[in-house]
Amino acid sequence: MGNSQLSAAKKAKNDEFYTRMTDIEHELVHYRDHFKGKVVLCNCDDPFESNFFRYFALNFNHLGLKRLIATCYSGSPIADGEYQPALQALLQSRQITAIVCYNDLLAVDCYHFFAQIGVRVPEDVSVCGFDGLPLSDFFLPQLTTVRQSADELADHGARLLLESIEHPGTVRHEVIPFSLAKRESVRPLPPDITQQKA
Repeated sequence: MGNSQLSAAKKAKNDEFYTRMTDIEHELVHYRDHFKGKVVLCNCDDPFESNFFRYFALNFNHLGLKRLIATCYSGSPIADGEYQPALQALLQSRQITAIVCYNDLLAVDCYHFFAQIGVRVPEDVSVCGFDGLPLSDFFLPQLTTVRQSADELADHGARLLLESIEHPGTVRHEVIPFSLAKRESVRPLPPDITQQKA
């Protein structure tokens, strides 16, 4: 089989971040045993765009990886400064006590930005991620995150897709169970703040 699926994906998408997650999963299933105890370097893969990085991050424990590294020329909206002025203004005004990021990788970018401007996590601001990537266990401080099951999301999505094909026009809303992994990046609010909010 070689890398025929990946080459086909490149031809179909024809851009830098061409590879679809399904193509990566179909190809790398043949090499799972080779990753145990290894360091994976995703060279020039922006972790916010790269499905290769996302695949290895989601399967970090399952594959038994030792380490995952991504290098890239362009960064994230926070690292590149797009959101920095707004974040800095909010922090200085003391109007926020916490930031909830739409994924764990963005939370790490917040960590780095806050360290650059002397803001401590969680003493000055709490940070919560979303995804529950296995890598979040290794962030310092350990990242509080919302865990969701990628397998369960995929199963439900496939089932709903098949149902919608068999019964067109049927719309159903489902909530997939999730859990909150409470760790070190979130601190309790002082009583005076919680009383003001009530």
